[in-house]
This record gives sequence, structure tokens and C-alpha cells, in this order.
Amino acid sequence: MPVISIVAIIRLPRIAGYVGIGCSLVLAGVAIGDIIGTPGIAIIEGIVAVSALFISVALFAGRSRN
Repeated sequence: MPVISIVAIIRLPRIAGYVGIGCSLVLAGVAIGDIIGTPGIAIIEGIVAVSALFISVALFAGRSRN
């Protein structure tokens, strides 16, 4: 997944925000799946997913035109 997202962002920079949101949703899904087995790691994965989502939203805010 990371290699595909990096290649997509390099080839089409306009979709970087959408790729970031997609990757953060995938990571959130992984975090939900890890809750039963390793709750400590799942919390860290969830925090990283939320942070990635915020960065993607900030990217959209930075690209908006007034």
C-alpha cells in the first residue's frame, strides 16, 4: 500500500489528498482489527491514522483558492 500511494502521488500530485484520506482509512481499519490481539499497538495505529487524516484535510485547506 505505501509504495502504491507514493507512486500515485508522484505521478498525479492533485490526488495527494484523496490518497492520504484513503490510506488513513485503511490504517484505521487495521487498527480496529488489532484491538483484540494487541490493544496497545492498535491505539498507536489509531492515533497515526487520525493524524494522517488531519494532514490530508490540511492539504485540501492549503490548496483551496480564495
